[in-house]
Amino acid sequence: MILAVEEKTFLEHCPLNLEGISLQFLNNYNVLDESIKGMIELFLLECVNKGRNGSVYVNNLVSLLATHYIQNYSNYFDIKNSQLIASKFDQRQMDRVDAYIADNIGSNISVDDLADLLGCSKFYFYESLKNLLA
Repeated sequence: MILAVEEKTFLEHCPLNLEGISLQFLNNYNVLDESIKGMIELFLLECVNKGRNGSVYVNNLVSLLATHYIQNYSNYFDIKNSQLIASKFDQRQMDRVDAYIADNIGSNISVDDLADLLGCSKFYFYESLKNLLA
């Protein structure tokens, strides 16, 4: 199943204050996110039930999806909180990431875990790592 929502509709239904914010999103769409999976299941159930709950319900689902996606897969918090972050990770930060991976090598390690370790957003972690490895 593919869920397609036009950008304008997606942003209009988001209750976050996006005025004056130029959002950038992750280019990696291969994410395992249980929250998004649950939302997609609700959209699917609404389709199976032939839209029984109506447009208000669907609009609320779009709002929920937009809020979650913007908060978790964009630079929203970095901009909103006006964080002053270095353009890339320093060696001390990379040593912390290496140590965390070594200590948890037998476990599932997510980008969320690594971003939390360094106190940054998933978006910033991806972008900084990409710049560091380029």
